[in-house]
Amino acid sequence: MIFDLKRSCRLLFLGLFLLSITGCSTTGVLESRAVPAAGEPKILEEQVALGPSINARVTTIRFFEGERSKLAFTTERKYETRFAKTITRTVYTEINLDYPRPESNVYFPITLNFRQNGRTLRIEEVETRIGPEWTSSGHLVGAGNFDPGKWRVGNYEVDVYINAKKAATGYFEIY
Repeated sequence: MIFDLKRSCRLLFLGLFLLSITGCSTTGVLESRAVPAAGEPKILEEQVALGPSINARVTTIRFFEGERSKLAFTTERKYETRFAKTITRTVYTEINLDYPRPESNVYFPITLNFRQNGRTLRIEEVETRIGPEWTSSGHLVGAGNFDPGKWRVGNYEVDVYINAKKAATGYFEIY
């Protein structure tokens, strides 16, 4: 007889036994590792001065990944708080403001303080403006690299300062 039931059962048992002791069981595939999620942004409700006679309020802070060039400002954005290390180049922070219509252009600095585990990794500052016809605006500040894979894995905090006054904190994760 070509088919030996007793021998086939032994081989099947031996195969299942070997799979269980070598870590190839299916239970390892179904288990998921708990990864802490990036927190919701903390936006201070108080007004921040953009200039001597105009105050603004931060309405949202959002993050997106892109290349380190001006193309990142014009391409379609996918807002996220978690970014894969293997493909992440530059993380852009979008800060949206609401304010009353100014009489003329108002120039002001936005400073971002990037921290990981309480340690400051990078400080980025841009001089930006609002126009006399505006009552809201979005401002972008990027930090990162030209090539992917250079971010350290972990959770990041981004403190947003407008005219040297802390206005908000946003969070993202590199995994």
